[in-house]
Amino acid sequence: MDKRRGERWDMASYERWLRRISGRDEPADLYEDALLIIDEREEAPITIASVHEFLHNLGRYEDERFFSLSGLYLSAMINVLSQCGASASGDEIVIDLRHLKLLDFVGYRNRAHVVVYGDVGSNTGCEMECGVLHVYGNAFGSVGKRMKGGEILIEGDVGYWAGEGMRGGSIVVTGNAKDALGVEMEGGDIVVEGNAGSYVGRYMRGGRIVVLGNVGHWLGQFMSDGEIIVWGNAENGVGNWMRGGYIRIDGDAGELLGLNMLAGAIRIKNMVITCVSRR
Repeated sequence: MDKRRGERWDMASYERWLRRISGRDEPADLYEDALLIIDEREEAPITIASVHEFLHNLGRYEDERFFSLSGLYLSAMINVLSQCGASASGDEIVIDLRHLKLLDFVGYRNRAHVVVYGDVGSNTGCEMECGVLHVYGNAFGSVGKRMKGGEILIEGDVGYWAGEGMRGGSIVVTGNAKDALGVEMEGGDIVVEGNAGSYVGRYMRGGRIVVLGNVGHWLGQFMSDGEIIVWGNAENGVGNWMRGGYIRIDGDAGELLGLNMLAGAIRIKNMVITCVSRR
């Protein structure tokens, strides 16, 4: 038997998966399809080397219409390789995406310790279960969407909707975040070391958000539980229609503070406390 057989990756199985995509598919279905195709292969089990071989060859398909969804196939490969929080060999899995166009869904349902070099597309760490996803680059929208556990560290900026609907785990962003950070968040922790846009914590139902810089308008709008801490300043509309939870701002806040607030507490600069009890 060829000793390098497990390190090689026959792209035919990937091509078969890619050709099946219609554009109307659910990400979960594409991921499960990738798992089945990978399981049907006759070659030796996946190794870290075969993941690297796959990424090396992936550039040939960048002009394909649904190329960006290849992050789902990559995630399936990594999760097959891995046990929860570690690769089969006990090491972190390091992947370099700097030579490729942006891939969406990198780290989908992740269970491994993955280190990524390069920018990533949308839905990075979507539905992540456990392990670590460490990205040395920027990430587009919906980082950590509906994640259940584990840790995501983005050494750069993130786009819109980071932490949307997350239920557990943690997201740390060393740069800035765009609008809608932590929207519909139910649990877990988000830390942004830079600034964040508007609608931080909108419809938040649990968990904690910490922004070390400034935030935009409508902080905590419609939130019913959880905690938001801002070290810098907040613009207009803090706590608009707030139904519960706690907001602390160490800097200044704009106008319309607590507009239509129903319940919860807002504390500004450790001097002003606004608290309304639900009736």
